[in-house]
Amino acid sequence: MNDLSLGESLQVRASEIYNYCSSFFISNDRDYQTADAKASELNSLAKGIKEFWGPKKSKAYDLWKELCQSEKDMLQPVQDAKKVLTSSMSAFALQRAEVERKRQEELQAQHKVDMALEAMSLDEEGADPVVVQAVAEMGNDAVVVEAQPELRGKTSFSIDYDVKVLTGMLNQIPVELLLPTTPAMVKALEAKVKKLAKLNGGQQVAGFSIVQTQTARTRSA
Repeated sequence: MNDLSLGESLQVRASEIYNYCSSFFISNDRDYQTADAKASELNSLAKGIKEFWGPKKSKAYDLWKELCQSEKDMLQPVQDAKKVLTSSMSAFALQRAEVERKRQEELQAQHKVDMALEAMSLDEEGADPVVVQAVAEMGNDAVVVEAQPELRGKTSFSIDYDVKVLTGMLNQIPVELLLPTTPAMVKALEAKVKKLAKLNGGQQVAGFSIVQTQTARTRSA
């Protein structure tokens, strides 16, 4: 039987076996034994289906891994180049901002000195002390400084953080941070409690619903 015919045969058998099992009614011990034999037959059919698709899945997976590696190899120099370039851009932007900050501080300090000198000059000229004091206090006013032109482009930078749990500090983590906040975290927590239930015979755990179920295991024919 060629590959195509085998696949079609397995598909037909899979459909037919479901129709048979869904309409099968067990009313006595003999029916139970018949069902048990059919369950074993299902194992054999499932094994045949897996053996049919196994090599195809393996080839597809090998090809997928090869394509992923080729993509990764091609992307690597591009990603490295962007990392180097944006690192230089970020360093320049930070340096530029620091230079601008110092320039504004120097202008502010010079303004204060200028106002102090102006107040001293007025005082020497015999100006009203109130006026002298007012001029001196003007040195504390913020200086309106024409800012540098904004760096424009298609690249923007955002603040991020690298976070790692400190070794030996797990017991110091706030409880609220350990509460599940995503479906994946909930599933992981449910899986952990499920393992615990298998060990302690299904003892209830606060916050969880633990219901005993049964899973059928049938030996192949």
